[in-house]
Amino acid sequence: MGEAPLHIEIEPLAGEHKDQVVIRFEDEKGSHPLSEASGFQRMSIGASLRASLAKVHANANGGRAYHMFLDEGFGAYRKENFEHGKAILQRFADDFERVIFIADVPEIELIAETMLRVIPLQDGNRIEVARQ
Repeated sequence: MGEAPLHIEIEPLAGEHKDQVVIRFEDEKGSHPLSEASGFQRMSIGASLRASLAKVHANANGGRAYHMFLDEGFGAYRKENFEHGKAILQRFADDFERVIFIADVPEIELIAETMLRVIPLQDGNRIEVARQ
């Protein structure tokens, strides 16, 4: 069975560490510190936090976040959690005009409209554009 969607909490530390935060996530087993997250959960949490911060920053400056680049550990996606990951990545596509994934996991192609494939050659690389 795949991993369930996560609820993320960011808690500021008190005292002399007030400029630091603790990131916790909640899943079907309860609330946990980030240090207990699986690779898939860490990737999802990190990407979600970056997307949220980009939107907050854009809104604070009177604009909109148009592009998001994700160079994540897509290798953490396993077949049993790929549908959850796919839903997360598609949510980013709803929030940004362009989402650019840098990945070497073939399943990511299932949700991409356009792909840039890097073809290694003896004297360099060739880039191909592929559309679905």
